[in-house]
Amino acid sequence: MISVIYVDDEPFLLEICKLFLERSGDIQVTTSVSAKNALKILSSRSFDAIISDYQMPGMDGIEFLKVIRKDDKIIPFIIFTGRGREEIVIEALKEGADFYLQKGGDPKAQFAELRNNVEQIVRRRKAESSLVYRETLYRTLFESANDAIVLMEHDRVIECNHRTEDLFSLSSEDLIGHNPVEFSPEYQSDGSLSAKKSVHLLNEALLGIPQLFEWRFLKPDGNTFDTEVSLNRIEMIGTFFLLAIIRDISVHKKILGELEQKTQDLAASYEEILATEEELKTQYDALFQSERAMRMSEEKLRSTLASMDDLVLTLDMNGVFLDAYKENRGDYFISPEVFIGHHYQEVLPPDLSKSLGSAFDQVIASGKTEKITYSMKFNDEIRYFNSKLSIRMDGEGNPAGVTIVARDITEEKKILLELAESKVKLEAVIQSSPIPQFVIDNNHQVIHWNAALSEYSGISDTEIIGTKDQWRAFYPEKRPCLADLLIDEKPELVDEWYKGKYARSELVKGAFEAVDFFPRMGKAGIWLYFTAATIRDNKGEIIGAVETLEDITEQKEAYRKLQHEETILNAVIQVSPVPEFVIDKNHRVMFWNQALSRYSNIPAEEMVGSNQQWRAFYPEERPCLADLLVDNATKEFSTWYNDKVSPSKLIPGAFEASDYFPNLGAEGRWLYFTASPIRDKNGEIIGAVEILEDISEQKRAREELLSVSRYLESIIQNALVFVMVLDVDTNVLIWNTAAEEISGYAASEVIGSRWIWSALYPDPEYRKKITGELVRIISENLFLTNFTTRIRAKDQSDHIITWNTRALRNDDGDITGYVAVGTEFKPCVCPDKKNLNP
Repeated sequence: MISVIYVDDEPFLLEICKLFLERSGDIQVTTSVSAKNALKILSSRSFDAIISDYQMPGMDGIEFLKVIRKDDKIIPFIIFTGRGREEIVIEALKEGADFYLQKGGDPKAQFAELRNNVEQIVRRRKAESSLVYRETLYRTLFESANDAIVLMEHDRVIECNHRTEDLFSLSSEDLIGHNPVEFSPEYQSDGSLSAKKSVHLLNEALLGIPQLFEWRFLKPDGNTFDTEVSLNRIEMIGTFFLLAIIRDISVHKKILGELEQKTQDLAASYEEILATEEELKTQYDALFQSERAMRMSEEKLRSTLASMDDLVLTLDMNGVFLDAYKENRGDYFISPEVFIGHHYQEVLPPDLSKSLGSAFDQVIASGKTEKITYSMKFNDEIRYFNSKLSIRMDGEGNPAGVTIVARDITEEKKILLELAESKVKLEAVIQSSPIPQFVIDNNHQVIHWNAALSEYSGISDTEIIGTKDQWRAFYPEKRPCLADLLIDEKPELVDEWYKGKYARSELVKGAFEAVDFFPRMGKAGIWLYFTAATIRDNKGEIIGAVETLEDITEQKEAYRKLQHEETILNAVIQVSPVPEFVIDKNHRVMFWNQALSRYSNIPAEEMVGSNQQWRAFYPEERPCLADLLVDNATKEFSTWYNDKVSPSKLIPGAFEASDYFPNLGAEGRWLYFTASPIRDKNGEIIGAVEILEDISEQKRAREELLSVSRYLESIIQNALVFVMVLDVDTNVLIWNTAAEEISGYAASEVIGSRWIWSALYPDPEYRKKITGELVRIISENLFLTNFTTRIRAKDQSDHIITWNTRALRNDDGDITGYVAVGTEFKPCVCPDKKNLNP
């Protein structure tokens, strides 16, 4: 339904026009008696076209048009008025009017022409708007993606978005026309030749098998970067192309590598600590055996102590050093000569003396062994010791003093400190990572749950660590996560739980990756790309698993929208009833839609890829309007199209024309066609689109209408009787030559007004009498026949006119005006008779 607002200060004409235009059922008319009122309506509603009278009080049609165009509104505007001066027509078109139609003539033909003008300009504007929309939609879709998007024909890049230029550090001109292998190192990370591997992947994709793989590219500065490539075949106009979506995963791979290295380091440190503890246990057992042997034999004790790496000291019951075994003192303690015979308080630092004294007193009091840990500085180095204090018995079994066994644990302490530091760093890496991740041990208990995952899941680390409830973040019921399946070493169950959604990782051996939608996460659910890998000790045993997640909702949505909107764009072009074609900058046909195939009898598969678009319109090769725009050869318009081309009022840089094409159809066709350039982000022309509209019927109808109108006008103008046509308000629409001669008033003075009645009937009483009779006849729906009146001519002469009047009706029987035919009575003078006067 086409919506139109019609503005005129004549209420009756508004209703007549509304009835006529709405009769077809596909136009809806809103009326307004003034331009100012129409502006109020336009501020709250939109219309497909405006029809406006020119001469109106307050604001005329030209001023109304200026206001509309001042607001940058491109709504079609038609001037429909009784004023026919040339300067008004020129001013209206200059201010942006689309058509100018003069009132008068056959009302049926006139309103038919008005309706045709409305339908034609609205269809044209909608076609032009559709063109702008499709071009903008395509460019927006292509350029708004966060990933690099590359369109290839076979193995050559034919188009790419801005993200591709950023990723490769190259301009689109450097990329287009090249094989992606040219921007790759000779070998890929798996050792395969880039050239050979790319041929296999491209061939598989061209066969319709989607490819998802990792690929290493090379930047101009020699640096490489890793990507994940999704390669799919798409079909456009019967031709297969490859669409590559490239995502940079360099940072992702780096983090995974560092995490794997830290995991290995942590496992190695853990094993080393276990080995050290085992060694300590063995040594403590040996010491215990030595203490038992001491009771049996001093020599056996000395022999045992000599075989130990620890420093052994003896004190009496008062805390005085009695002996030190030189074999075992090493280089980490002062010489025995310094402290033998001295109290421990005399030779030891205050802190160590205090700790030793407390343990000494406990041993003497309880007879039980005590342990102390302390540090001392030797040769500018801090050394750490573990010392065990035990009661020493004499030969009769009585307490004789205390034995101290001191061990240097500096290296063990360093290992423990490094391990603790490594744990802190690992925890910091996991917690500060923006990528959600969690770690479980080999009992499926959560040991790490970072802040990013807490935010995504709404479950804090304090709530989940130490439990086996990691499933709560992702699923409504308890079930294994990907990391759980790897802990249990049941990769065959991965297919059961993640069928069609997973793949083995090409980066981490034994790891799995998957993509799935989680409706419980976020406000409306999110898409996650997640990877799970096992954590093994230095023996290769599984001691845990880590699962890393990445929110790819935006990528998924962007990819889905891109596919959906590309399908819509292709469908719009193909199923559009308007014939159209698109060429690239090399003049090759990219699109040739079904409507144009029917019009030209040339199928799309025969035309797409060629530069023979001229065949549809001309008998021999010559440029179409789109070809001239691609070459930016607007100066050649006059050579090929004479003066038929003009700039489009809707699309900047576009041009429109009308021409007759004898080769189209059986009898040729008149086409209205618009061509617009397609530009890249830099404003360079990369192609053009041409849209055509068959206006043959409008042309023929208009010519027939003009012919009939001229014929009827000739009959009326050449009639020897007074002929005039009035509208329902008695405004004069037609005033023929005989009327001019009889009344003395020219048609240009009379048409469009009704003041003539006062001039023809200057006597008010006489005019009132005639008007009353006319009203009676009209109200009783009668014909006016042989009704005689006296009129006053411009030269003040009187004329007797006999009138025959008939009402003009539309198809619904409503009166739209009147036609009046008057015959002048001229008295004759006879010799024998009186003058005959009425």
